[in-house]
Amino acid sequence: LVRALFVHEPTIAGTAVTDPESQAILKRERAGLAPVREAVKHGNAAEATRLFADWTNDQPGGFDALPPETRAMHLDNAHTVALHFERPAPPKVTCSDLGQLKMPLGITTGELTRPFFKILAETAHRCVPGSRLIVIPGARHAATAQNPAAFNEALLSFLSSH
Repeated sequence: LVRALFVHEPTIAGTAVTDPESQAILKRERAGLAPVREAVKHGNAAEATRLFADWTNDQPGGFDALPPETRAMHLDNAHTVALHFERPAPPKVTCSDLGQLKMPLGITTGELTRPFFKILAETAHRCVPGSRLIVIPGARHAATAQNPAAFNEALLSFLSSH
């Protein structure tokens, strides 16, 4: 059903990380989400959204620097941030599970992305034979907005070759 797959910093690879050093980094990185969890716990969706955006892009104050229409879009969807913390845990996916993907796989990651997302992208790439890891220059997790030209070029190039 799927001829090719193109993903950006896939969080599904989190449970496939087996390297102790990388696991320790992921644990430290996740600890940075404590203020987001606290805002969710107190029902402050707007604050949780702001903090989550700042954490995701590893840019304190980054949410406030976004264009007003982008901030408004995030705030219109603020209720969804809680789903990252209140939902059942996703299934544990191993490197072997990921290796079962047989279709062409393109994985992007931002050049400046925080270690959390970089580890996940590199893990998925390592686990899926023949996958292609594409680094988006000058971008973080929000690469589609931070360097849309490079992201779109990577996407269109991948799609045209598959």
